[in-house]
Amino acid sequence: LAVKGSFLAYIYDYNPPIYRSTDQYSWNDFAVIVYKIGPIVLEDLRRKVGDEKFDDIFKTYYNKYKYKNASLEGFLDIVEEKGGSEVSEYIRKAFTSKDYSVEAMKLTDEEVKKILSN
Repeated sequence: LAVKGSFLAYIYDYNPPIYRSTDQYSWNDFAVIVYKIGPIVLEDLRRKVGDEKFDDIFKTYYNKYKYKNASLEGFLDIVEEKGGSEVSEYIRKAFTSKDYSVEAMKLTDEEVKKILSN
């Protein structure tokens, strides 16, 4: 729920690409991407593939890359394997383009009530 609350509360007027060399991040970009946009992309992925496939993607990714160097390409290969090429391409664009936007992330009535009650 924290990601969704963050998404609702955070309005930004620029959208830097997520995937790039660390020396290309300003301090502000890094914070925005790590704490705001990155979690939103992952929540978007979860909503596209469902909880079970989302968990499977990360379990598979972890098991394949533990004690190794992980990569975006490796992650996207697993997303494609578990969620299909359309989802993988959507997530690739989310990580590499400057104009990522959530297609249809809407809160359920239950989620809205939970946020408002806190």
